[in-house]
Amino acid sequence: MEEEGLYHAQVVLDVAQEIDADVFRRSWECVTARHAALRTCFPDSTGEEASRTVRESVEVPLVHEDWRGLDEERRADRRRALLREDHEQAFALDRAPLWRLHVARLEQARYQVVWSLHYLLMDGRGQETVLREVERTYEALLSGSSPTCRRRRRSRSTPTG
Repeated sequence: MEEEGLYHAQVVLDVAQEIDADVFRRSWECVTARHAALRTCFPDSTGEEASRTVRESVEVPLVHEDWRGLDEERRADRRRALLREDHEQAFALDRAPLWRLHVARLEQARYQVVWSLHYLLMDGRGQETVLREVERTYEALLSGSSPTCRRRRRSRSTPTG
């Protein structure tokens, strides 16, 4: 287990549209299937060079909360507490995925999405790539399309594997 929050990144997104919870989860499942980094863990991280393992599949760690009943002050307090508690929650390097999602509904068609991940998975550019793919996949699923959810071949030029 890593030290609490030491190698932890949090991406906080404000979303100004309705989020279909099932389609959102399926979008992440699809993108996770395409990117090995999102299925990666380090079962033997005791040596100098940790051995990387890519799982065949992982469950999307997703929590939904409804904060619509909270006034602005209580919502801000809840957000600060969530970010602090999430940051303090360490990732077990030997268990994939090394990331998690939290979706809070703030109002009708307004959400806060927190994507927390271990820094070993990807850099900021890789995070941006994943988020853009989730957005495109989400829109495709909403429109009734069937996006490709197959695993990608590993490429050195692909930031997320």
